[in-house]
Amino acid sequence: MIHASSTIVLSDGFRSLFTLNFAHAIQFNFRPESGMPQEAIDGLEADGRLRSDLLRDDIVANLSISYKPLSHGVLVSTLSEKITVTYSQFRTVLEQDGLSDLDGEAVASLQPIPHFDLLMNRTSNNPHNQSSPTPYLNNNDKDNNSFGLRESMLKPLGFWRGTIRDWMPP
Repeated sequence: MIHASSTIVLSDGFRSLFTLNFAHAIQFNFRPESGMPQEAIDGLEADGRLRSDLLRDDIVANLSISYKPLSHGVLVSTLSEKITVTYSQFRTVLEQDGLSDLDGEAVASLQPIPHFDLLMNRTSNNPHNQSSPTPYLNNNDKDNNSFGLRESMLKPLGFWRGTIRDWMPP
């Protein structure tokens, strides 16, 4: 079972529209903030049951939820933490998590470890002028060996086995 965590914030305009019950592989654990209206909790739990029927991953999603005023026209807001991973970790996990021929082709198309080259634009060190929209090849080996990913992206990529901080590989 894979575990992930995230935060969901609801606005005052959110209302529960339905209650459904389905058998599922994904499990949502909602952890409401103290004082959150039961109607909002019920709505999220109903939505979790609906999505459980659509998502077949064998995971547990632990979601901290709260109920706060948001900007006009905004019904829901989400937050997730950003975690830095090395390119070596990223590529190794993708290799180990591959299940199909297409997964193998995707991994084979990646650049070799320990670093990667990438096209960038609108940066302060752009050789075409600061913040230029013209892309340039950034192939500075020492700086291109890690990047940030949201926790919500790491789980489907195969980075977690167990709890949110159990990295695979170390």
